Parts: sequence; C-alpha cells; structure tokens
Amino acid sequence: MKKKVNWENLWDQSMIKRARELGGAEFDWVLWDLARKNARAYRRREAIVDTFVGTAAGKVRRKTWEEFFKDVNLMVFNLHDLGVRNRDIILTQVPNIIENVYARVAVSKLGAIVVPGQVELGEAETKGLLELAQPKITIVVPSYHGRDIARWHVEYQRDHPSLEYIFAVTRPGEELPEGTEPFSELINPAMRDKYGDEDLDRMRPDPFDLYEFIPTGGTTGVPKLCMHSTYTMAQMHTAVNYGARGGINHYDSLLCFGPLNGGTGTVAAVHPCLIWGAKLVLLTEFSEVDACRLTEEEKVTMWVGIPAAMVKAVKSPYFGKYDMSLLRVVLYSGMPMPVDVAEQFWEMGVRPCGQYGTSISGACVGGNVITEFQDGDFRKVSYEVASEGKRVADALGCELCAIVLGSGIGDKAAVLGQYGVPKVLVADDERLANYSAEAYVPVLSEILKDVEPEVLLLPASLNGKDLGARLAAHLDTGLAMDCTEFKVEDGAFKAKRPLFAGKCFGWYEWDSSARPQVASCRPNVFEKTVVDEGASAEVSQVTPAVPDDLKVQVVAVEKEEAGKIDLTEAEIIVSGGRGMKG
Repeated sequence: MKKKVNWENLWDQSMIKRARELGGAEFDWVLWDLARKNARAYRRREAIVDTFVGTAAGKVRRKTWEEFFKDVNLMVFNLHDLGVRNRDIILTQVPNIIENVYARVAVSKLGAIVVPGQVELGEAETKGLLELAQPKITIVVPSYHGRDIARWHVEYQRDHPSLEYIFAVTRPGEELPEGTEPFSELINPAMRDKYGDEDLDRMRPDPFDLYEFIPTGGTTGVPKLCMHSTYTMAQMHTAVNYGARGGINHYDSLLCFGPLNGGTGTVAAVHPCLIWGAKLVLLTEFSEVDACRLTEEEKVTMWVGIPAAMVKAVKSPYFGKYDMSLLRVVLYSGMPMPVDVAEQFWEMGVRPCGQYGTSISGACVGGNVITEFQDGDFRKVSYEVASEGKRVADALGCELCAIVLGSGIGDKAAVLGQYGVPKVLVADDERLANYSAEAYVPVLSEILKDVEPEVLLLPASLNGKDLGARLAAHLDTGLAMDCTEFKVEDGAFKAKRPLFAGKCFGWYEWDSSARPQVASCRPNVFEKTVVDEGASAEVSQVTPAVPDDLKVQVVAVEKEEAGKIDLTEAEIIVSGGRGMKG
C-alpha cells in the first residue's frame, strides 16, 4: 500500500531542526533557493506574466525562470550594497506586479524582513503603517487610484531619516516622483562588477528568522494598523499544504487576481509557484474580460483570489466567450464561495478550494440560524431570527441553514421555508426536549464543525443568552449579544447592540480568525417576513451527540396557569408606574 504523504508535516519545523543536526543543507532553503532550483531546472520556461503596463499583447511583461533569477540576484547585490542586512525592514506598497515578487525573493536571501503594505490604504493609514514598521527602504508605485502613495512616503521620510531610500515603480512615460529613486536602480547590472556568485554563497539566511510581517490582518478585510501576523521561511509548509490541496505542478499556470498585497495571493500563488515551478500570471487591475481572456491565452489551470472577483468573472458575458477548458481549480479565501457559483464550477469539472477552510465548494453555509422550539411549536423570535438570517445571507451572497434542537419536532421544521430558509438541520432527541447547556453545547458544536458557517445567529431569549455565551466560549470565537441591527459592508459582517441601558449604541466587527461570527437577536426588534407562504424547507435529520454522563438533567417543567401572555411574545406592551395611582 502506498504511504500517504502528510503534507502538514512535510516542512515541519521540528523536522527542519532535526535535518539541520544531520547536515541536511536543503532544509535551510528560503525563497531564493527555490528560485535558483527553478532557474536550473526550467531555464527558459515562463515564470511570471505581468499586466502592470497593460493587458494587450505588446504591453504584457514576461520573465523566464532564468531572467527572473538573474534580476533577483541583481536586486540582492544592490540591496546589499545599500547596507541592507539581517532583520532590516523593506516595506512594499505596490499592487500585483513582478517587482513585488522580486522584493520577496531578494529579501529572503538577505535575511531581511518584508512588510507588504496595502495599496488601498489612505494617507493616514499609510503613514501610520510606516510609523509602525520603521523601514529602511520602501518600494512604491507613484499613485494608485488617486492615492498619492509616493508623496506620502516622501513626506514621512522628511521627519524620519531612518527611511533611507524610496524606490518607485513607474510605467513607461510616467514621471518619477520627486524624492524617489527609479526601481531600475535596484536591478542595475553594473553591480555585477562588484559582486559575484561567490558572494551569494556566503549569504546564508536562517529560515527560522522572521521573514514577513503582514500588517493588515489579511488583505480582503478592513485595513488594520497592527503587525497582525508573522511568517518565517520555516513555516512555508503552509504553502506546501495549499499547493498540495490544489495539486499544483510545474505544468500549471496560476492566474492571481490583483491587487497582490500579502494574503492569499502570496501564500496560495507566489509561494506555491516558487515551490513547484509553475507559471504565475499577475492580473494587476481586475476586470471580468481580462480575467476570462487571460485564462484562455495563458492556458490558465488555476485561479487564485477572493470569491467576489471570481463571482464577477463567472457571471459576466465573457465567461462563456473564452475557452475555460483547462481551468481545473479555484483557490480562494476571505468570504465563502456562493453556492450557485460553486455548483457552476463543479459542473465544469473545476474544484473550488477554500484556502483557510472557511468554506469549500457547495458545502459552504454562509449563515446559520438557531431557532427556539417550545411546546411543540416555534417561538415568535425564531421567525424573526430566520427572517434576519435570510437578509444577512443574501447580503453575504451565501446559503442559509437553520438548526433546530428539541424533541418531537417531526416535519414542523419545514415551515421555516416560508421565511426564506432553504434547509433545516434537526437534532431530535428526548434528552433535548428541555434546554440544558450541558447537552445543547456539544450537540451544536458537532453540527457547526461539519457546516463551518461564517455567521451564526440565535435568539437573545433567556435560553439563547446562556447558550450563545457558552457556545462562543467553546468555539473560541466572538459574541455580540442582544443585537438590534446587522449589516454587511465590503464583505464584512457587522452587528449593532445597545450600550448603557440604550443610551448609546456600538457597532461590532469580528477578527478574521474568529469564525463563526456569533450574534444574538433581541426579540421583537427584527421583522419576521414571509417570503413564500407555499415554501417548505428541506429538513435533514442529524444524529445528536448528546453526552451520556449529563450531570444535570431537567426532570420536569412546571408552568403557570394559561391565560397570561409572555411579554417576549407580545406585539404591544403598555406599562405604567406608580404615578398612575392605581
């Protein structure tokens, strides 16, 4: 039997340490070593195709592996000559272009640190990032969609002499910004007269040294001025895993949707292409027609980017116009892939892969709602949560699913289809007849592990408040309780809740690592909306993993005489104080 390769541990740090003890030099590799391997193995095969100057045939820039490696070495020599040494910081603020990749590979050889800054940042954010990073050198474009990036760097440099050099990447005919040097100086071939291959041999960076700061918490969300995550070369086994998931090999051609900052495009496109020697096509400015046309012309086999861009391309009239027959995998991250688009990919024989496990293909569930089932029927707040879940799921472009726990539910869950819920998961068990946190939390956790929702809404009832807090703690995620409004802005889910007894309100947003995003809905706030009176949800039974050793069990529930209305169910409440005198 063929032994299964454990991709997670292929470049595990403990294995690297052990290999170093045994003298395994290849385990000291950084990005530069991968580029050298490809230059030797594939030589005149295309390495990078770049659309920074334009997408027309005469404007596309192309580099073979030999040309790419030659330019990278020139950049290593020039940066070294400028005094760049171990742990010096090089900050880039450029879009999806060749120079971005050059900088990463050259910096890896010098043992320096690269900080990829978003080109979408404004002036205050850019200068704040520079203040945080304290770079020795920055590499920028003059401007990006009205943002005067180069000018902001020059203004920062006046008060911060620690920023020694600013290099600008310009298009043909574009004026070099005042106070900057042309990027071409970093690949000046005259430096070959001063340095040679023997100097490269003496540069031995440590793969355990810090190689990269990602300062924005990813590139698909709201920019955050924090050194959010770090990356060492020894941690490149993550890129090995992503590449293995897509089945990348040196015959592949990856189309990376721009702009490339430091998130998925780097981890799922740049690094795997360097590891396997595949061709990387950089689409600097995304457009539907260019994405589809380049897929045909460059014989693209994989797309890498965010689902929003892929959805635009798939739903455009150009998608059926160009030949997509070689496309076999789409690698994405950020928001989940909409189910209808994922199904369209599957029908084409294209496999959608969520890079960080947030949602893979048609199994993705963008929003889940937990309903409250009591006395053989749903409580009013359940319909409110279902209706709001429908609105949130539509805004996210994802499928909606409801989860119902209880006993004797039968087919009653199908009524949720009238409120826009297409699918309901039912856990029906006598031990779930009455709410018990000890029973409900593990059952729900097991269900959520399978569906991997982005957002989880539940009622802010007495039981819902207890369940929400316990469930969020168990899942190690964030909770916004007793919310009165939700919205989706730029793909980000946000929740509004009252503070200080309703004297003010606060908006809450979850960190990219906090999934699912758990929020509870205040009763009688959200409108319950019947979408289709004749609709019936698809009901699926799940086997609840109720613990056998429950320490607390609800034996019986004694209720008051009927006749009084539950205030949480009342449409109108009239209240009066002592001033009414009786």
